[in-house]
Amino acid sequence: MTTTRFDPTTRAPLSKERILQAAVALADESGLDSISMRRIAQELQVVPMALYKHVANKEDLDEAARILIRMANDRGGKDNITAVLVRVDDEPEEHH
Repeated sequence: MTTTRFDPTTRAPLSKERILQAAVALADESGLDSISMRRIAQELQVVPMALYKHVANKEDLDEAARILIRMANDRGGKDNITAVLVRVDDEPEEHH
């Protein structure tokens, strides 16, 4: 499977949704253990620190990606990831 490369001239603003989409694409291509902040930042053509505005840390990213994949699978597969992302993005964030 080929990972989608983003064109910086048409790049959408960085968001939690884009970060999770990139994480799921990496997991799909190379397995969940392949997810790293550096690799996601490379895919999104940003510096790794830019991700932390949207994702607290690597562990939160891993957990969100696992939940997202599980929810998409419950809804019939990875084609439903966008619908799941919209639902997750609409939920209020919990702060500990």
